Amino acid sequence: MNRRASTPAEVGDGRRLNALADYGILDTGPEKGFDDIVLLARRLCAAPVALVSFVASDRQWFKARSGFAPCETSLDRSVCAHALGAPDLLVIPDLSSDPRTRNNPLVTGKEGLRFYAGAPLEAASGERLGSLCVIDTAPRPGGLTEEQAESLQALAGQVMAQMELRRAASERERILSGQETLIAQQNALIATQAAISSAASNRDAILDALVGGVMAAVPSAQGGVIELREGDELVYRSGLGTLADHVGLRLPLSGSLSGHTLITGKAVLCPDVLLDHRVKRDVIAPLGMRSAIYVPVSRGGAPIGVLKLQSSHPDAFSGRDLRVAKQFAGTVAAGLAEAGEADARRDVRAGEDTLRTVLDNLPVGVLIAEAPSGRIVGHNARAEAILGHGVLPAAPGEGPARWIAFHEDGRPVAPDEWPLVRVTRHGEPGAELEVEYRRGDGTISWVGFSAAAMNGADGHPTGGVVVVSDIDARKRSERQLAAAKATAEEANRAKSEFLANMSHELRTPLSAVIGYSEMLQEEMEDAGHEDLLPDMRKIESNARHLLGLINDVLDLSKIEAEHMEVYVEDFSVDAVVRDVAATVEALVAKKGNALRLDLRGDLGSAHTDVTKVRQCLINLLGNAAKFTENG
Repeated sequence: MNRRASTPAEVGDGRRLNALADYGILDTGPEKGFDDIVLLARRLCAAPVALVSFVASDRQWFKARSGFAPCETSLDRSVCAHALGAPDLLVIPDLSSDPRTRNNPLVTGKEGLRFYAGAPLEAASGERLGSLCVIDTAPRPGGLTEEQAESLQALAGQVMAQMELRRAASERERILSGQETLIAQQNALIATQAAISSAASNRDAILDALVGGVMAAVPSAQGGVIELREGDELVYRSGLGTLADHVGLRLPLSGSLSGHTLITGKAVLCPDVLLDHRVKRDVIAPLGMRSAIYVPVSRGGAPIGVLKLQSSHPDAFSGRDLRVAKQFAGTVAAGLAEAGEADARRDVRAGEDTLRTVLDNLPVGVLIAEAPSGRIVGHNARAEAILGHGVLPAAPGEGPARWIAFHEDGRPVAPDEWPLVRVTRHGEPGAELEVEYRRGDGTISWVGFSAAAMNGADGHPTGGVVVVSDIDARKRSERQLAAAKATAEEANRAKSEFLANMSHELRTPLSAVIGYSEMLQEEMEDAGHEDLLPDMRKIESNARHLLGLINDVLDLSKIEAEHMEVYVEDFSVDAVVRDVAATVEALVAKKGNALRLDLRGDLGSAHTDVTKVRQCLINLLGNAAKFTENG
């Protein structure tokens, strides 16, 4: 701060200012002890004004005053500042003639101060803090009497005695307050430990007790929460105060101060989150957070989460608050470890119950055997229902040894053929078998066995699981379907043979009919019987049509028997299409239809059976012409 050149250098001394601040006197209210001292000083020195003045870095402030209205002045109005460097009592008989004070506004102004006598207020460590002074509006060439000077210095000593008493009382109150705070923290810690002990391994109850206890021990915390790790995220649990409504919030491990605390395992005191680059900025605004404490929470020596306390004010937490939070976080390690073990036991029991429920409701039987003995150590009720007898053996290996079953060809199943034995004793990774099984009541039923090896963490086999299925209905259906298929195939073969035989028998006489009709037509033309030619042509046409039908039937038979022969050759697509169009032209025109060809300039060639292609096109166009009129 800028000061006038006439201000003594002692004003800005850092040790002096620190000593003044240590007393905590500035801007405090009136106190009778100090008021009594200025009253005595005024009377003893017969002065109209007496002041207890303290000189700060930027002002002069009066703790007690008599005969002077202002409670402080600027440094350019301060006379007491000159007492800081005086060897003893500072006496200025005429302020208007002293070069240090003649330009002081209190001297040149309406106040018209003329006389000053000030005894320095000196701390035990030697720093001067201000003065006890008397002031007059008239000069005093003779200054103070010896008795007045001694009395003024004695009263200055009493001012410092009041200061020391005052500081001692403040320190005592601070100590008592600290003791009360410590007692409150210890009580909160004891209550938290008791709550954790009575939580009966309930993780949520333990975390609630931790957050509630630490917030009671750190009053400056407006909100508290436990953030538990789930994969690559931290999830808010057990929130109180301003964080109660944010339970369930998820934060990434990377890019957040909570994640940094968890990963490093080190507690963090953040005075102002707006100045810390590790804080996730898009989260702190809705939380209303400015300062925070982060402490890792561990279970079994491994960090599993973070205890966070927050405030909406910067610099709300102290180092002591951080130590308290760490102490509370340390109290839950054992409780969380016990809760984790309890959760694991509950999970195991729940898993066993779930597995038993699943096994009991499966539509298949399940056998569990140990390796390498092959002894059955577990099963569900469905296995016994399918096999028709109990499955637990009295001795190792007795299970499959007493099972009786037959292969599809009637061979008995040997003991080493059972999938259970192949997996548990012979080390096969898996095995399957479908057999006709002799059930406990003597009936024979188809049963399927499918086994898979079970391996331990080291990869060595520990046992096997065998699935037992009732496949009797399926196998019987398969046999029925096989018989039906054989019957159908036999019938199809008989049909094909019949068609082939009949077609052959019919084709021979039809060929003779066609030949004779052609001969008769020639003879009728030669003999001049033109009127008989149309009838003979009809006979020939119908015979040829019937022959075509017979050929088609033979072709269908060949197709069904997969004996149709294909003669592949290259041919012009354009030529074949135009040839087919010319062939069906008369048939198309018969019912007033029109056939239009829309062919691109160069259709190129194709490589396939041209006869089959021509036949398909003729059949398609023939059907179209047959069922269309004037189209």
